[in-house]
Amino acid sequence: MRMKVLASVLAVAVFAGVHAGASTVTITVGPTSSQPGITSTITYIGQNTHDPAGNTTYSGSYSFDQGTQPQGSTDWLALGPGQYAIIDFTQPVSYVGFLWGTPDDYNYVDVYDGGTLLGEEYTGTDLTFPYSNDSYFNFFAGSGEEITSIELSSSGTEFETDFLSYTEEPTSATPEPSTLPLIGTGIIGVAGLVRRRLAARG
Repeated sequence: MRMKVLASVLAVAVFAGVHAGASTVTITVGPTSSQPGITSTITYIGQNTHDPAGNTTYSGSYSFDQGTQPQGSTDWLALGPGQYAIIDFTQPVSYVGFLWGTPDDYNYVDVYDGGTLLGEEYTGTDLTFPYSNDSYFNFFAGSGEEITSIELSSSGTEFETDFLSYTEEPTSATPEPSTLPLIGTGIIGVAGLVRRRLAARG
């Protein structure tokens, strides 16, 4: 279990979004997701999380349908005092966003690349200006970074969220079957050249 250190955060707000200090994480806030090509959007049905792509795992101590219902939600994830939810991505993502029902200064968001915290620990009041309740928060990894997990937590009542979306990083290319014989031929050719040179020296 990853333990949190609750700290105050200084974030610089700009009208187009929010960028935290020297971090390469970029954050935008608006009425909906601003990311095209989303891999999956998670919803909370009853007492369960539903990820159509099946590429996330949830751990921690959290509940559902508590606090103030986010606009457009039927069921939602809720974090009360001392509760937290860690969302791990089975494949790294470049983007993650979610609807935040009532952002408060005791609601926290941590974005990780492996064990490295990207940017700062963000609070609801750090990120809401000039927006208000029921806004969609978009987190983008910087150049050379990727998001492997995100942690949501609260020290008060409540952190309400829904519709968590993410975009997976493209996987590295693998040789196509038609190129494998060419690779094998090249290796055989090099081996033959080495043998001929050794024979010439002997």
